[in-house]
Amino acid sequence: GSSVSAVLKDVGIFGQAAWVLRFEAPDGISDLAFREDWDRAVRAGNAARERSVHKGCVSNCHSHVCSVLNASSCAHRWPVTSWISWNILVLGAVMFFCASWVPQRRRFFRVWFYVWLFYAIA
Repeated sequence: GSSVSAVLKDVGIFGQAAWVLRFEAPDGISDLAFREDWDRAVRAGNAARERSVHKGCVSNCHSHVCSVLNASSCAHRWPVTSWISWNILVLGAVMFFCASWVPQRRRFFRVWFYVWLFYAIA
């Protein structure tokens, strides 16, 4: 293979995001510095995952998100991630307990349909 991911840019495999985890500039850091740090982290995460093949359970789009969060100095201010780095399990737990839904019913079905399908097959 060409080792280039077949995931559509800005869309993903399953469509647009259904859950959102919001980050804000911590106290003592300006909004401009926060945005610049975030942009730098996204560029670093993109460079790290640019040529990797998207796999099902490991080295997937969630790994890319973790690469970005680990590269951002502001994302380590969460209580859990101040002493361990972002990984797929930490990201999943934080998304489950702290994320908010994007308000579209169709997305709710899309997310849970794949969970139910996975359990039905397993």
